Amino acid sequence: MPSKEWLDQHFKVSAYLKPELGEDLIAWMEQQKIKQVSQAVVAILEHYLRDNPPSEISHQVFESRVEQLEQEIEQLRSEFAQMKQVFYLTLTAAKSVASNVKKTKSEIIAPTGRIEFEYTEEEAKKGLTKTELCRKLKLNMYQADQIAKQENLSPEEYLFKISGWKATDQARPRYFPADEAENQQASDDTEVTDELPEKKDENSEN
Repeated sequence: MPSKEWLDQHFKVSAYLKPELGEDLIAWMEQQKIKQVSQAVVAILEHYLRDNPPSEISHQVFESRVEQLEQEIEQLRSEFAQMKQVFYLTLTAAKSVASNVKKTKSEIIAPTGRIEFEYTEEEAKKGLTKTELCRKLKLNMYQADQIAKQENLSPEEYLFKISGWKATDQARPRYFPADEAENQQASDDTEVTDELPEKKDENSEN
């Protein structure tokens, strides 16, 4: 497609020809080896108005077309350079984001001291699950397990270290404040003892 500058520099002509005149034009185009009607019109006008032979006109039309193509190629080169620059900037930004994500994933900043957090009286009595406790500590369970491993501690020991909440000895432990955890453990032991059947004194029976 011609550039806007090229279109501004040229005058557009359109016309409807009678059938017999159109046939004459096509025959003349074949004789002069001109393939486009627009080129033929230019050649005829140049010949009639400026007395330039068609052979010279064809050469001029060819040069004009070459110049137009060169302008279009230059414009495409400019657009391609801009697209290449945008692609390079996008790729650089994507690599930077990927690097930061990888670094964040591989480097876990471990809390080293006691973390204070808010909890309700009901939570202290009923206890917290590991997930709930980690959420209050601004950690997830994966991070807690990895940090505990780095410090050669069990997850329960590490969570007790930074929270002061101790896990009960259960398959699915709940975490309580240290004092409450001891009371809860004692209560669990009492329940287990109460459930055991009393042994009969065989000697007394005899």
